[in-house]
Amino acid sequence: MKRKYIKMLTALGLFTFLLLLFAVVLRSTSNRTALRLGSILPEFSFMTLRNTIFNSSELDTGPLLIVNFHPECEHCQYEISEIFRQAKFTDNFTTILISASGKEATDSLLSKYDSGNSHFKILIDSINNFSGIFHSKSFPTNIIYDEHLKLVRIFPGECKYETLLKYLRANE
Repeated sequence: MKRKYIKMLTALGLFTFLLLLFAVVLRSTSNRTALRLGSILPEFSFMTLRNTIFNSSELDTGPLLIVNFHPECEHCQYEISEIFRQAKFTDNFTTILISASGKEATDSLLSKYDSGNSHFKILIDSINNFSGIFHSKSFPTNIIYDEHLKLVRIFPGECKYETLLKYLRANE
């Protein structure tokens, strides 16, 4: 009887090990398909706050800053406030803010700021397409593209606006 339990525990341990090994291999394979430096801006389309569709094909040149945020995330709220506070620095690049929430929550957060700057594009990702397109699941995520719309840098998590400006200005 004792041997039976030992064999079952050994089999269970081996099965668990193989399952974990499979998960690691699967994750490393998916990371190979992630964005790489110098890769061109992938195709995407999201809804605007005015319920029209915005496609990446509408972007001709960069530099470009893409910020994926969630209105309820405190780090995102801080970063969005800094972006709008520093709006005077956005004349030479386009900023796309992609919300991972609905229009109402996004409107509620952004209504605190003056969004009259034409360099801002505010988009809604209500079905969570961003993570599949840009291979990032953290909030906020900042992605910088150069003037030819080639990937320069990805910042998963909160990032100081000065750091983002450094990379955006280096590509002007």
